[in-house]
Amino acid sequence: RPEVSKILGVFGLNRDTRENDLEEVFGKYGALKKVVIVWDHHMRRSRGFGFITFETQDDATRACTEMNGQEIDGNVVRVDYSITHRPHSPTPGEYMGERRP
Repeated sequence: RPEVSKILGVFGLNRDTRENDLEEVFGKYGALKKVVIVWDHHMRRSRGFGFITFETQDDATRACTEMNGQEIDGNVVRVDYSITHRPHSPTPGEYMGERRP
């Protein structure tokens, strides 16, 4: 299990869920520093997960406990502490492997 932190990963999101929807849901647990939904820019849609950064670890812990297994926009989500504590390096947004004819 990832170590306790101020950053939560939210997995299994509805592809129509937006960052302001997550701000509304998670903002009930305390002040938010940042909300990011991860996008597939090639497909122009959400990849179905995002990250919530709280101002305090206590608020993050409460949100993690209470929101894990809850429904957001019709999808049951998994909420856990984020394994990464910084954003991933950007990917080029295009397939870099071998091209097939």
